[in-house]
Amino acid sequence: MLSAVRAVARALRAMAVAAAVVVAASGCVRADVPEAPTYLGLDYGGTGDPAQALDVYLPEGPGPHPTVIFVHGGAWAFGSRRMPVDAPGGYGDLRRTLLGRGFAVASVDYRFLDRALFPAQLHDVKAAIRYLRANAVRLDLDPKRFVAMGDSAGGHLAEMAGYARAVPELEGSVGVPGDSSVAAVVSYFGVSDLADIIQDRRRARCGVRPSRKTYEARLLGVDPSTPQGRPVALAASPITYVSASSPPTLLLHGTRDCIVPLAQSQRLQEALEKAGVDTQLELIPIGHADRRFYTDATLRARLVEFLDRVAR
Repeated sequence: MLSAVRAVARALRAMAVAAAVVVAASGCVRADVPEAPTYLGLDYGGTGDPAQALDVYLPEGPGPHPTVIFVHGGAWAFGSRRMPVDAPGGYGDLRRTLLGRGFAVASVDYRFLDRALFPAQLHDVKAAIRYLRANAVRLDLDPKRFVAMGDSAGGHLAEMAGYARAVPELEGSVGVPGDSSVAAVVSYFGVSDLADIIQDRRRARCGVRPSRKTYEARLLGVDPSTPQGRPVALAASPITYVSASSPPTLLLHGTRDCIVPLAQSQRLQEALEKAGVDTQLELIPIGHADRRFYTDATLRARLVEFLDRVAR
């Protein structure tokens, strides 16, 4: 066990160097939710880097508000905190659902893999959480009720933010110091196990490109399916950090997903349950990043029920 811990620590050091709803079961959603951010382009990194910015949307009514910190997907390589808000369906509908239930929403950008290897992306997300906590009074947020949420690559980062606590190599030095913990995690078809995602695609009979060319290999700087890449992939995998102190987690996944196979969330659910963590996995017969994740009334009701239970 000690040797495994040391291997993970070595891999973390190596990566640090390389990186140099509508309706819930019992309530309705308000219609008068804001369409524009209350605070636009907040510089959570403190350097003026446009990749380290976030928007905050506040719901109607008095605060401090429970807050969903949303991390967008895009294979750690593309996307924007604004893109999914303005597109029809998708995250725009999710944001309106959250605001209508009284949750503030902070939408976060982060550095992409063409600029920096992992864990730079996680450093950014954790810095955003610390910034929001440090400025909670000014922004009218409740720092005890922060929820990390994301989809796909953003789900991976939300899970890592929730489970990888007090690991200096994963906290980073971006922005202000402080507490980056969250009260709960919500992951839409997130990457939970980088060490086995290539094999999961093969088992699911999905088309698999050469491992060295995958986004996962580009994120880590090494092919995760190789012996030398496996410890690096394990150190970057949320499932590695699951413990009895992990926050309550809601996982949502499509049974037809060939980009992030269902086995990823199933294994994470098993690990969380084994650790005694409050966990639920909601399935829907669709593929990756389908807009129905955010428009399906049943899934939105499950989301609201979970948030009302763990972050109210």
